[in-house]
Amino acid sequence: TYRPQTDALLTGMTITEVRAEQYATGIYLFISFTTPDGMDEDTAREALFNLNICDGKGNYLPEGINLSARANTDGWPTVVLENMISADTLPDEMIITDGKAEVVVR
Repeated sequence: TYRPQTDALLTGMTITEVRAEQYATGIYLFISFTTPDGMDEDTAREALFNLNICDGKGNYLPEGINLSARANTDGWPTVVLENMISADTLPDEMIITDGKAEVVVR
């Protein structure tokens, strides 16, 4: 489990935690956000798919057409971006960004 090091908002949402699970096929990330009052589920889903996930040095983590991603809104107003990355090991630190703000998670 990773914790955000700042409380910066990404597209209006706050990261609460990042959980990673490693399998032979890759690493699955589960990034939980709290949505603000007034944001609807469609807007949240669209915002999640516009985020970029980088390693601690700012390099984009490899994603590809065969790697899955999904926005889970079942726990609304908490939403979870479920994203698979192609990596051999869990990074010690990641940067999640919307292009305007960055949140470092460790």
